[in-house]
This record gives sequence, structure tokens and C-alpha cells, in this order.
Amino acid sequence: MARIDAAHVADAAVGARGRTAVNDLLLAAITAGLLAGAAMMAWVAAGAALAELPPSHPLQVAAAAFTARDPAGAGPGGLVSGALLWVVVSVALALLYAQILPRDFPFAPAALLGAGYSWFVMAVMMSVVLPRVNPLMRAAMAEVGGTWVFGYAVFGILLGFIPVFRRRVFAR
Repeated sequence: MARIDAAHVADAAVGARGRTAVNDLLLAAITAGLLAGAAMMAWVAAGAALAELPPSHPLQVAAAAFTARDPAGAGPGGLVSGALLWVVVSVALALLYAQILPRDFPFAPAALLGAGYSWFVMAVMMSVVLPRVNPLMRAAMAEVGGTWVFGYAVFGILLGFIPVFRRRVFAR
């Protein structure tokens, strides 16, 4: 029969705390990524509508990464693939950002850093990723002008909720 001593109990407690920290990080990042991505999409869709484009235009041009054709002709399947790509990228970016934020970081600095992080992401997307992966989206971003810049800011500010979610919502 195995003997249980204080060292085994301490190891078990650290393991449970480590799993809880990973769980709350994942849940908080996924939640914040979904909210931030949805808010950014709403912002950019409103900007597209103001530019007399269909509100679905951002999803259509995102779908062009898969279809490599005219985004307006992508149909409902294009909208679904554009939305899935938007969700995956939003959650992935939130997971990356969550890795650098301490759990006890206050909201205001996390939101400010999130805006800077998202503008850095935008710069990388515009200069490296989109020209190779989806040049149609890069060109379409100019059609709605500064809406994308503010959309990225909205995304980053909402990522500031990651430490708040970790502490208050998903803490056990």
C-alpha cells in the first residue's frame, strides 16, 4: 500500500492549482476572443454599411482566403467560412495575448496594452500575412478606410477583459 505524506499532498495541490490556472486562462481567452472578434466584426460591418457596401463585406473578403475569387459571389458558404476564419483567428490572437498577461493585471492597462497588441497584429497582417494569404482582403480594407484601425482597437480593448475573466468569472 502506498504511503501518503505531506510532500505528496503538496504536489497534488500544486498540480490542481496549475490545471486551474490553465483552465481559467483558456476559458477567459476563448471568451474574450469571441467577444472581441464579434465586436470588431460589428464595428467593421457598420463601417462597410456606411461606405455603401453590404454589412457582410468583411466576412466575404475573409472567405476569399479559401475561395480566391470575387467575395460577392461566395454566397452563404463564403459567409460561413469567413465567419469561421474570423472566430479562429480571434480566439488564437486572444490566446497569444493571454499568455503575456498576469492573472492579477488591472483592466485599464490590459485594455491599453491590448489596443497596442492589436495594432501590432494589424501591422503584421497588412504587411506580411494578407499579401500572401488573402490579397483581396488587404485591398478591400482600404474600401472602408479607418474603420479597420478602430476595429482593431475595439478588439484589443476587449482583450483587456482576459485577466478580469480569469479572476472573477472562471476562478475556482
